[in-house]
Amino acid sequence: MAIVAACALVIPVSQHGIALSPVENAFEGAAVGLILVSLYATYRRVKVYIRGDTSRTASLEQAARMKGASLVANTLRHRVLNKLAVAAGYTELLADDPRLPDEVQARANMILNSTMAAARTIQTLDTLALVESSEASSDHSTEWTHHR
Repeated sequence: MAIVAACALVIPVSQHGIALSPVENAFEGAAVGLILVSLYATYRRVKVYIRGDTSRTASLEQAARMKGASLVANTLRHRVLNKLAVAAGYTELLADDPRLPDEVQARANMILNSTMAAARTIQTLDTLALVESSEASSDHSTEWTHHR
């Protein structure tokens, strides 16, 4: 707003052919120079603001994509763990059934151990993803406060 007012004061004087003294000409030139510098500085600030706003928008879009991917991963993890729990339950029944031959019970125990190991692996991956997610969100919150 101040830039527009300064332009309104300076430019009409030179356009109307009013004779100015050398000092007035110098002041008019300095005023125009100051206006141009102010306009350039304002342009730079707007450009930086727009770039920052664009990067925040990109960060928010990335966060939304990550949230969607996380939801899919959590759903799949839940389904796989449920299937493993069912398999482990039935395998445990077979392993503990005294009517079955020892060889079948031994193989059922192997299946049970493998099923439990698979469930532990998924839970370990889930824990690692949770740690990474919390580190990424703390990095994002630091970035957010840094942009303000």
